[in-house]
Amino acid sequence: MNNLNSVIIAGNLVRDPICKTTTKGTAITSFPIATNRYFKQGESMEKETSFFDVETWAKLAETCEQLGHKGREVRVVGRLKQDR
Repeated sequence: MNNLNSVIIAGNLVRDPICKTTTKGTAITSFPIATNRYFKQGESMEKETSFFDVETWAKLAETCEQLGHKGREVRVVGRLKQDR
């Protein structure tokens, strides 16, 4: 049985995307996304920021490099991969 591994992240680009190419010529673009969560703690509103590293491949990677720039709001739908 396959397990579900699906995420949706909406946030802002922390920096401009960086594009690299594999030895076979496939584009890989990486960029960090910052997301904010607001919650009430006592009488005040608190803000919690989380950072996620995103990696895109092939045609999507080329599009992300062309259209992405620091501060742009983005939504990413994909799978989660943990690196240690």
